[in-house]
Amino acid sequence: MKALLFIVLLKLLVFATNISTIHNQTPWVLALKMQPGDSRWAYTNTQWASTATFSDNSNVKTSYYSAPFRKLKIVMNNLDSKAVIWTNSNPTRSLHHYFKNDEWYSTGGSKTDWYNIAGDGVAGIQPHCNKIGFNTKKSGAKSIRPSVKITPKFGIMMNQENDCNSCDTAIGFGFSDKPYVGARTYCCCSSGSCTNQAFEVKVYVCGGDNCGKRQAYAILERGTVCSTPDLVIVTRSECEHALKMLNLMNQISNPWIGQHSKIPAGCSTRTSWGRNMHVNSQEFSNGVGVGRADLQPICKSNKIVSPSCTKYSTRGWNSGTYEKTYQPHDSPNGQNWS
Repeated sequence: MKALLFIVLLKLLVFATNISTIHNQTPWVLALKMQPGDSRWAYTNTQWASTATFSDNSNVKTSYYSAPFRKLKIVMNNLDSKAVIWTNSNPTRSLHHYFKNDEWYSTGGSKTDWYNIAGDGVAGIQPHCNKIGFNTKKSGAKSIRPSVKITPKFGIMMNQENDCNSCDTAIGFGFSDKPYVGARTYCCCSSGSCTNQAFEVKVYVCGGDNCGKRQAYAILERGTVCSTPDLVIVTRSECEHALKMLNLMNQISNPWIGQHSKIPAGCSTRTSWGRNMHVNSQEFSNGVGVGRADLQPICKSNKIVSPSCTKYSTRGWNSGTYEKTYQPHDSPNGQNWS
């Protein structure tokens, strides 16, 4: 009995931690990952009203499904650059809140974004109705006939007539029939492929004041370290990404990956000779490591600003103790940062 009680308390602690931390973070976190053809994503499946999580066969429902959020991002067909983003007007509510009672919640938003969420001209579309939101069966919009099952749990409903009384197409997830996620089409598309389309769908949420903003990075003076442990880049993948964002792609080759007690923690680079990118997994009591004269730390930045100094010589940065902070020219998706 004590063991069971401990497990329950541990799960509650993890759940509470997720709810609290989502409002203190910048990155998007995964709430749902849906594969076509899995009936758990059907409109009437009881899992929408449940807080239970699962992860199997590439279908995922995390505890963030039940966490309050500020913004929602829907990625279809692995096209993050085409993602639909919605700002939650009541950030105390979770996805579970919106889905559990099968009530209509209109989100509004750009119909064009929904038209192209799976790629330009991919999904079948129609010009009218364009109701967008949660639980579309309760929106007043109707399928052309009950057997067509156009209404998604979340998405957009469309019609070729100038009303919502006989919708023939929809894009979203949580349909009542296969493929359950993607796009369902009956007829009469004005553009796109006028057939049912099966696409993987990922739903992300974020909750901090900087919700959805992309991470900026900074390259520091030789011989220094990141100012605080939370700004240390600890993984090779993010170190490579940061160097790319700082237009230092040539530093990624010939990396050193390991543990060393006398260099900066996490990501750093040496632009003069030998191995360039360093990723140091050594644990330090100060969390940031030790500066070394030939290494420049690459750190996360709390700000997104233009470079404060761009003059560079073979001896390194100009003298001074200020931090050189960069805004990358391009985002990971090839779009300019705002």
